[in-house]
Amino acid sequence: DLRSVMSQHKVDEDTIENQLIPYLEDYYEAKFEIEEDVAVGELVSASEFPDHAWYVNDGTGSGHAWWTDQTEAWIEIDLGFPCTISTMKIWWWGYSDCDDYDVLAEIDGSFVKVRSRADEVRKNSFNARGEIQGWEGRTTKVRLELRNGKNKDPWYGKYYFGIREINLNGKQHIFTDNISLNRSVTTNVADTGNELVDGDLETFWTSNNNISWIVVKFKGICALDHVLIDWVDDIQGNQTIQYLVGGKPHDSSAMGTYDKVDLTGLGGKLEILLQGANFYSIRQVSAFGTCFSSREFFKKKVTRGFADPKKSILQVCSQ
Repeated sequence: DLRSVMSQHKVDEDTIENQLIPYLEDYYEAKFEIEEDVAVGELVSASEFPDHAWYVNDGTGSGHAWWTDQTEAWIEIDLGFPCTISTMKIWWWGYSDCDDYDVLAEIDGSFVKVRSRADEVRKNSFNARGEIQGWEGRTTKVRLELRNGKNKDPWYGKYYFGIREINLNGKQHIFTDNISLNRSVTTNVADTGNELVDGDLETFWTSNNNISWIVVKFKGICALDHVLIDWVDDIQGNQTIQYLVGGKPHDSSAMGTYDKVDLTGLGGKLEILLQGANFYSIRQVSAFGTCFSSREFFKKKVTRGFADPKKSILQVCSQ
C-alpha cells in the first residue's frame, strides 16, 4: 500500500500527502463525483404491464414506452445502491401524461414523499418532457405514483398514462468497506482506542474529559463516504468530524450530534472531536470508503495527472 512505499524512503508523510492530493482530487472526481443517470439498466417494476416497464430506463432513448389503461398506477426503479439524486426527468408518451402524482423515495429503508406534480417544470403538451429538482437523502428506490388519469392516448384510445423515459441524474454511493477496521488509533486517553476499531461489539472506549478526541489513521489516502459512531448509550455531547490530509483538515467537516454522518471527501486520517459532555462511551467507529493503493499510482491511474509522466511520485514530492 501507499504507506509501505513511503516507509522505504525518507519522505515526510505529511509532505507526500500534500504533494499528491491535487492529483488524487482529480482522480477522485473522475471516478466518484461525476454525475450520471443512476437509473439506467436498474430493476423496474410496475402496477401493470411490467414487461414494458424496462423501456423507461433502458438508456437507448428509443422512444418506446411503458403505459397503463388504469386511472391510477405506479412504476418503481430499484437503484441497487444508495444514490444522491440531483435531477429527475420524465419523458411522457403522447398526450398520456399525468397532472396528479407523487414521487416517493426510499431513504434509510422507508418510503417518503419527496416531490409531486407541482415540482415538475414541463415543456410541450405532446410527448412532453418534465424536469424535477432532486432532494435530500440517499435514495435506494424511486416510485412514481400516478392518479386521476384523464388523457387517453390518440393511437389506441385506452391508455391513460404513458412514459417513454425516466432519468435520475446523480451519484452512486457504492462504498461498502469499513476502512477503519483494525487501523491505528490515538485518543486523548493514553494507550486506548484500539477497542474502537476492533470489530468487537463487547468492547468499548470511554473518556471522562469534556473535550476529547479520536484520530484513526487509514491505510494511505482514502476516498470516504460516511462515518458511523456506535454509542454505548445515547449520543453524548456534540461532535466535529473531519478528514485530514497532510496533517490538516481537507474538504468540508460535519458538526452536530451524530451516530451517522454522510461526509464525502479524501483523507489519510479521520478526526473526531467530542465536546459538551463530561463522559463519552463508544463501542465502534466505522469509516466507509476505499483507499488508493501504490498500484494505482505506479500503473498511472492517478499519476496521469503529472505534468511530466517520466517523473516518479518521489521525484515530484521532493520538488
